[in-house]
Amino acid sequence: MNKQQKARIEPDKIRIVAISLVRGSLDTKEAFLAHPIRPSKIDLKVNHLINFYLEDNRSIIRLNFIVEGKTEDESPLGIAAAYTIDFLFEVENMPDFVDTGNSTEIKVDGIFGATLLGLALSTSRGILLERTHGTYFANFLLPVLDPMRMIGLSDQGEHIVLNTMEN
Repeated sequence: MNKQQKARIEPDKIRIVAISLVRGSLDTKEAFLAHPIRPSKIDLKVNHLINFYLEDNRSIIRLNFIVEGKTEDESPLGIAAAYTIDFLFEVENMPDFVDTGNSTEIKVDGIFGATLLGLALSTSRGILLERTHGTYFANFLLPVLDPMRMIGLSDQGEHIVLNTMEN
């Protein structure tokens, strides 16, 4: 990566190679089944893991979603869903976003990482909508999430620092 000039993200050089629903479950407690109602509120937890495979110009993003139905007063209803989705990206110009200057750490452009995470989140929205169809979470829409904030970046888009492993 040229330190003087930031690389430009070119969408036609990013390819989603694979999407895998790794885990999916819907859990309903007996008390809920005895008196099922649609949740008034939804408690959503999202976490992610980003791995870069620089030698292959690939990245894998794993997204975990936990959704819990709540009553109007925030009490758990006894219904929850959990999904884990993996996204495999291939980026033709990935080296443009990577600084390997230091032998113990690799820096990946933060805006580049946030762009991939944003693509994964947007695609997940449709997957979760489809997966919850016909359940008490029907019509659940994943809200718009800020991938920059999720990976801990300010608007300036610092770097994501990866530590290398010694063999």
